[in-house]
Amino acid sequence: MKLSQIIISVIIIFLIPIYAEAETDEKKDEDIIDAISVKRGITVTEIEESGKEIFEFTGSHAESVSEDLLRVHNVRATIIQSDGSEIIIMTELAYYNRNKRELTTDKYVEIISGDGVMTGIGMYLNTEKKMFRLLKDVQIDSLRKTDDLGLNLPE
Repeated sequence: MKLSQIIISVIIIFLIPIYAEAETDEKKDEDIIDAISVKRGITVTEIEESGKEIFEFTGSHAESVSEDLLRVHNVRATIIQSDGSEIIIMTELAYYNRNKRELTTDKYVEIISGDGVMTGIGMYLNTEKKMFRLLKDVQIDSLRKTDDLGLNLPE
């Protein structure tokens, strides 16, 4: 009887560390269960209920920061306005919060629209609320021609 108790005790002594390690691994897995890493490019598209595409952005690669937040590198975003014209936004790094539908960055941003280029440092874009802000060092360059201004300048 003593021999069987010794054998059971030895088995338990060896199994406790294995069980503890398994629980630790499960805990680690819980922490990264929503982690993703996209290495060959990412595209996120937002579509209205009518089926019309209103916003899309691409990146060269991305990784999750949390369950709802993606860090996206080499971002090129396209906002499609109600008249069909497009606004292009480019930056080297941005964060996309899928629940809030926000794209934010503290990096240099370049925005190209039909008649100009706007640049700045830092950006906040919320597609649900249709809000956009460049945060600092904003510059606007117009691409209009002289005759577009209607000044009737002599030649």
